[in-house]
Amino acid sequence: MIPSNILSNYYRVAEYDSVNNNMVSLPVMAVTKDTIPPLPVSNLTGAIEKNGVAKLSWIPSPSEDIQGYRVYRTKSDSTGWQALNGMSIRDTIFTDTVNIKINQGKILYSVKAVDRKGNFGELVPPVYLNLPDLNPPAQPQILDIVPDENGTLSLSFAYSKSEFKSELQMRRNVKADTSAWKKIPLDEHYTDTAVSRKNSYTYQIRLVDSSGNISLPSSWFTQRPLPKLIKLTDYIEWSVQYDQSAKHVVVKWSLKKPCDQCKILLYRGEESTYLIGNKDIRDGVWVDKGFPVAGYINYQIQIKGVEESKSEISEKKTVFTQ
Repeated sequence: MIPSNILSNYYRVAEYDSVNNNMVSLPVMAVTKDTIPPLPVSNLTGAIEKNGVAKLSWIPSPSEDIQGYRVYRTKSDSTGWQALNGMSIRDTIFTDTVNIKINQGKILYSVKAVDRKGNFGELVPPVYLNLPDLNPPAQPQILDIVPDENGTLSLSFAYSKSEFKSELQMRRNVKADTSAWKKIPLDEHYTDTAVSRKNSYTYQIRLVDSSGNISLPSSWFTQRPLPKLIKLTDYIEWSVQYDQSAKHVVVKWSLKKPCDQCKILLYRGEESTYLIGNKDIRDGVWVDKGFPVAGYINYQIQIKGVEESKSEISEKKTVFTQ
C-alpha cells in the first residue's frame, strides 16, 4: 500500500470467514510522513540588464503541495551554488542584482521547488545569462587614403580583430559639412565613390560592439580625389613662333574638339619652366612680350578643365629670340 504524500489517511481492519461473514474494526487515523520531493519547475528563463539587474521567471511546479521556490546562483558548473533567498517565495519571478564591475562572462541561475513538508526538489537545469559588456572597443585608426584615376578614394583601416562582431561606422566632412555616422562593411578597406574631384574629404571611423558600446573615434584623415586626366593631343595642336619685327613670341593653338570651360595654361623658361598665364581655350593665341633676354626660350602648355581636371604638361617647344 502506497500512502498519499499529501493527506492524512484512515485505516480499518476487516476479518472474513469461509462463507464471507466479516467483522470490520473501527477506523484509525494515521498521518503519513511526506518524504517525496516536489516536481521541478520548467522553462526557466532570464536576462541581465546593463545596470546589473537579473530578472528570472519560470513555469511553476505541477505538484499540489508547493510552498514556494528557492533561487540559486553560481559563476560556473564547478563552483558551489549560492542560495539567494532564505525563505521560499510563492511567485514565479525573481530579481537579483549582480556587481557588473567585478564580474564578467556568464552567471548561472537555477531553482528548486519546496513543498509544505519542507521537501526540496532537484535543481532544474541552469539558465546561463550573459553579463552586460560595458567596455568599449579599442580606438580604430585610418591608416591611409589613396586617390585613384577613377576619382574615388580608397581608405584602409586598422582595428582590433577581437571585435569581429562589432559594427564599423564612418562619417566624413566636406566643405565644413559633417555627415551622420553610417554603417560600412567591417573590413580593412573601403572605397568612397560618392566624391567630387573639386573637393577635399575628411574621414573618421569608430566601432560599435554587439553590446552597443562605442569606441573613441579615429583621428580625422583628409584626402582629395585626383583631377581627371585630359589627353592633351586629343584636344589641340599648337605652335610657337618668334615675330622678329614685333619682337614678341606668339603661341597659337587650334581645337580638335570642344572642351567646355577649359583653360590653356602657358609655361615659359630656359632650363626650368614656370607658369606665365592662362587663357580661355577658345582664344587660340597668346602673345608673350615679357620674355627676359634674347636667346633660346622654352614653352609648354597644359589644359585645365572643370573640377580641377588637367592634362599632362606638353613637351617643350623652343624658339630663338633676338
